[in-house]
Amino acid sequence: MHTSEDMESGHSEPMRSDSRVALGRRRAIGSAAEESVDVWQLARALWDARWIVIGVAALFVCGALAYSLLATKWWRVEMVLAPVEEKQNIGFGSQLGALGGLAGLAGLNLGGTASQESLAILRSRDFSRSFIADNNLVPVLFASKWDAERQAWKETDPEKIPDLHDAVKYFQDDVLSVTQDRQTKLVKLTIDWTDPETAADWAAALTERINNRMRERAVERAGKNLAYLQSEFAKTDILPLREAIGRMMETEMQTLMLARGSTEFAFRTLEPAATPKRPVRPRPAILVLLGAASGIVIGIALVVIRLLWRSNIVPSSSD
Repeated sequence: MHTSEDMESGHSEPMRSDSRVALGRRRAIGSAAEESVDVWQLARALWDARWIVIGVAALFVCGALAYSLLATKWWRVEMVLAPVEEKQNIGFGSQLGALGGLAGLAGLNLGGTASQESLAILRSRDFSRSFIADNNLVPVLFASKWDAERQAWKETDPEKIPDLHDAVKYFQDDVLSVTQDRQTKLVKLTIDWTDPETAADWAAALTERINNRMRERAVERAGKNLAYLQSEFAKTDILPLREAIGRMMETEMQTLMLARGSTEFAFRTLEPAATPKRPVRPRPAILVLLGAASGIVIGIALVVIRLLWRSNIVPSSSD
């Protein structure tokens, strides 16, 4: 049998659970109300302090404008080049038979991709090093450290004076860029510099230089091939072999004539270097937008911090 105490305790359990649910609902409603009050308080605080936000944004915009006017301007010159596929001696080794192995040991060109070789040389540090050294560009690249009147470096410490190694690194990292499209195989040569005419001159000079170097290499290679073929031609009495050597000698003579008569031996210029009219950086419009956005964000952050401070959420230093 159930006693009256058991019955009372049975009735009290549902009542307690109902009271807990009601209490939870009241707390949820209260927290939602507090959140809405906090959001409204924040919106009102932002509206009251709108001139602070506008002032901070205006300050950042003025700073961005000042930077864009005072900062060093950089211009970009781009050239589009088409690699010239050199007619290689494809099948040279197969036509010469056993003589082809000797030609390979002698270091003769038995075929290959001349355009990839030209591109690799154009990107190489040695090519940039020779260009900088021949044109005495170390003082130009580090003009801020060079005294033009005394024709000497401003620094007296040898460790701080830039050398050719520093110039090559700076030139390849910040000035010169060479890229190739994988589909079209077109090469884009880009020069970024603080003077637009100098940038255009450097781009044109680099293109002319790589063509001259590859032409000289082709002439030297063809001359070595001819010398080798002529010596082997004089050694053999086998008629088919003499005919094969004769064909190869004719190909090398054609290479010599093409190299000596072509100015665009490695790359043909599709878009020549032109002096740009507008600098590539700094860009005032982008800087102003970034300055305005940064100013607004920082202004809002200041207003929120001030609101939290006044609400005693952030304790003061005296506490």
